[in-house]
Amino acid sequence: MKTILWIMGAIILLSCSSQDDDLQPQNDNENQTEIANIPVAIANYQKATNSENIDQYMAIFTDNIVMIDVNRTFNGKAAVRPWAIREVMPIGDTFKLLRILEQENGYAKTEVKWSSWEAHYHFWWNENNEITKMSLQYKD
Repeated sequence: MKTILWIMGAIILLSCSSQDDDLQPQNDNENQTEIANIPVAIANYQKATNSENIDQYMAIFTDNIVMIDVNRTFNGKAAVRPWAIREVMPIGDTFKLLRILEQENGYAKTEVKWSSWEAHYHFWWNENNEITKMSLQYKD
């Protein structure tokens, strides 16, 4: 009897679990681009961040990357790397693109989930899909 109750509980639990890991486009913003059309540079950022591998993370940037984290600016890979080791890699697997708010050639403003909060990340990239500049800001 206990085995049957345990199996029934497991089935109920599995049927109630969400598919939170899937990228779901939101239809509440006129300027939104479908997540399926995610720019390569942003897809690379998400993959590298979630890998929690600092070398993979650093490989997606140009040598002269400019990283703006709210009110702090890090210029070049030599400055970004220690910041990323301290502040990105420990919780890297929590990064999730929620939607693209604005997009034009080589630029996109996005809404992301990072750790327990939502933020606006601005990405600029070159013709090789390497990120040249990022601005990480609180959601406005």
